Amino acid sequence: MSNKLLFRLAVLVTAMMCALDASAAKAYVFYTSSDSTLTFYYDNLMWSREGGLPGELNTGDNDPDWLYGNLQLGVAHVVFDPSFANARQRTMFSWFKDMTNLRTIEGWENLNTSLVTNMSGLFMGCSKLTSVDLSRFNTEIVTDMQYMFSGCSRLTSLDLSNFNTGQTTLMYNMFEGCSGLTSLDLSNFDTSSVTDME
Repeated sequence: MSNKLLFRLAVLVTAMMCALDASAAKAYVFYTSSDSTLTFYYDNLMWSREGGLPGELNTGDNDPDWLYGNLQLGVAHVVFDPSFANARQRTMFSWFKDMTNLRTIEGWENLNTSLVTNMSGLFMGCSKLTSVDLSRFNTEIVTDMQYMFSGCSRLTSLDLSNFNTGQTTLMYNMFEGCSGLTSLDLSNFDTSSVTDME
């Protein structure tokens, strides 16, 4: 096979790989300041959406994109788009951290948490959030719940009776600063693996 033919073949394979990558669906967020909404999507339209700012989801114990530049301070609403039902993220570390103006979260049915191991700081500092529906949360393999509701001073009730915490080792400051709580259902909490509940 000639070098010219090999080169053409390499170019063709590279072009095909780029095309596949460009069309591959991925999980991301899109913030629109006009309605103060952060929407979670799973599709291949991240860079073609207009009228807002796209952001990458975090993959480890690093902060997500929207926490840089204080973007989170403008978020009043969070929406999980129906497309996000196909996403399988492994961390929710600090997703809503310091969203001090967050009031509503919609589309919980489009959030699959079955592969999530880290929910640390998930709602930390959401001081205007008055309610959260976590009845669909699958926490079977979550090991870290530190600071999960820390600073959620306007939450009056939390029903976590469906939480499976058998694998959870860290609950440090999980409810720190939840001064408005009058009802907290932890009836099914298994703390046998927990090493830190300070």
